[in-house]
Amino acid sequence: TITNNEDMANHESQCVGDYLVAITKNGGYLCYLITDKPDSLTEKLSYEDAVAKAQQFLEKYGYSSMKDTYYETRDGVMTLNFAYYEPNTQTICYTDLIKVEVSLQDGSIVGMDARGYLVNHHDRTLQSPSITVEQAQQSLSDILTVDNTRLALIPTSGQNEVCVYEFLCTSPTGDRILSYIN
Repeated sequence: TITNNEDMANHESQCVGDYLVAITKNGGYLCYLITDKPDSLTEKLSYEDAVAKAQQFLEKYGYSSMKDTYYETRDGVMTLNFAYYEPNTQTICYTDLIKVEVSLQDGSIVGMDARGYLVNHHDRTLQSPSITVEQAQQSLSDILTVDNTRLALIPTSGQNEVCVYEFLCTSPTGDRILSYIN
């Protein structure tokens, strides 16, 4: 597990065959991986299979306690965003992001970028929001249906981070909405 970001963003890039790989100078962590993407693919893997392949890959390279938070699919490749999940406080840390690209044809990893994680991840003492989850939920519109609530650490415009309640909601028209309240 990576626990200190000091100089971890410094890395060496090396082209190996059809791969561009960067390893951190401090700690020897995989920083990013870029491969040639296949031209066209027959998609065989499900979302769940792609997440499992990406999580196995992350754990193999020392990135543990990562939770998938978002994905998009293009040209047979699923790009998954993973954020660090702090198990003691059950907080998702959106500041500590890793992107993993998975081929939906065979489950191979065709890209990875951990620079956001390497620059931002460090040991933290997370402060709970100053209001209760019930108080925060009262700030939401009455027309929204709350589907899930959790603690999240999000970046601020001042290059800081703040602990908030994340509400995943559904609108009356079926739109999915994320609301962050502290």
